Amino acid sequence: MSGFDLRRVLCRSDALLDADDRRALALLSVFSSRFTAAQAAAVTATESNTLAFALRHLVESSWLVAELTNEDTTYVMLNTLRAYGRELLDRSGEGDDARSRHATLFVALAEASEEELA
Repeated sequence: MSGFDLRRVLCRSDALLDADDRRALALLSVFSSRFTAAQAAAVTATESNTLAFALRHLVESSWLVAELTNEDTTYVMLNTLRAYGRELLDRSGEGDDARSRHATLFVALAEASEEELA
């Protein structure tokens, strides 16, 4: 399958998403690795019910992969899908805010880890 065909498939799949799911897809593309629902909420600044439905729909439509661990469910987006999501994010005008919230989240995690290590 050529890049053009893959892009057409992504566009068709994207067209099946509602506005909340598409927004969540774009915002979640800032994660380069696994993330939890709580981390997703911090980055998307989305109401918890809306985000829960979006996460479920994105998993059901294969935009995200969910993995149940002993502690929590984690989500991950495949690289190709993340790249597409980042294109959506850049076009949305919310990219700077999402990246700022993402950085704030991980600075707080690093600071909390540092305190526990000391």
